[in-house]
Amino acid sequence: MKLAGQALWAKAQESDTSLAVHSNEWATLARKRIRAVPYSRERVFSSMAKGRVSLVTRLPVPVQTRSKDLSRLLADRLRHGFLSHVEANVRLGPSRRRASLRVPEVVRRWEEGRSRMCVTDLHFRGTRFEKSVDTKALSHFNLYSLSQHLISELEMMTLVISTQGALTDSHSDDSDGTNHCFVGRKLWLVWDRLEGQRAGLQDVEYDAIIDKAAFDIQTFLGLLSSRWFLVEPGMTLFLPGDLTHKVITLDRYLGLGSFYFSLPCAVRTMQRWILRDPGESTKAQIDRVVRVSLRQVGALRRGAPRTRESWGLKHFESAARGSRTHWSTLANELKADDRFVRLIQAGSS
Repeated sequence: MKLAGQALWAKAQESDTSLAVHSNEWATLARKRIRAVPYSRERVFSSMAKGRVSLVTRLPVPVQTRSKDLSRLLADRLRHGFLSHVEANVRLGPSRRRASLRVPEVVRRWEEGRSRMCVTDLHFRGTRFEKSVDTKALSHFNLYSLSQHLISELEMMTLVISTQGALTDSHSDDSDGTNHCFVGRKLWLVWDRLEGQRAGLQDVEYDAIIDKAAFDIQTFLGLLSSRWFLVEPGMTLFLPGDLTHKVITLDRYLGLGSFYFSLPCAVRTMQRWILRDPGESTKAQIDRVVRVSLRQVGALRRGAPRTRESWGLKHFESAARGSRTHWSTLANELKADDRFVRLIQAGSS
């Protein structure tokens, strides 16, 4: 790997010593890098259907401005884009202790950048800030957007704000997710959660963690599923929900995050949710997602071809036909679940 790459990992190691790379590991690390490619809807939908990371450039998420200083503009929009009493959940310092800070204070600390700070869930739907950013490209395919219940419970379009050195410990999410970067750089390490757990890598959402999730770079590099990449200004990440990820802010960062459920990933995601043996509240959410999905499939089949393409219907149908073809090999829990059966029938009929 080039010296610039080594400097990048040395910078990440300042935040997390488990990222120390030995000299004989650079070639393996280089092979596991995912690089961004120009956005195309077909490319992203195909990756969703296969459960693969998609990192793209040129996905339009415009900010209303004539200013060339996007960092300063967004900071100002943040300062004035929320009601005065609104607080953000923040992790502060190397210990990542939890705190609540009002948004102007978050912005002040972000601009000064003198200490580590990370915000991942500052909701901005219905705020003045939302009017500044056109997020249609991040949600036009999202079935959550068709239900107010699902928007509030699962979509969670949020601001992501962090200073240099901030660390998000190894974790995975229920839904597939997007991240769009306006300012800064983040280093992402991702791997299949189950493969990682078998090898001894922990996930804070599933394992009993005392301090930090168990992780070492050598084990990470030995996983078949492990990959890493940089998310930089103008890039958009589409991340499957079954991937554990560890994230380090290399340069102060400001972007958007959200969760989605799309037709291309519907069969794969539903399998994961059902086999995870969800609790009662999650089962109710799954019921709503299935109802919304079936209604949308019906509407798309009555609609124009261009609309069907924009929602990725053909990828859903292909996945459903594949499941039906290999029905005998599927887990009994899936074959016995009426919601999954109805989804497969809708896609393969």
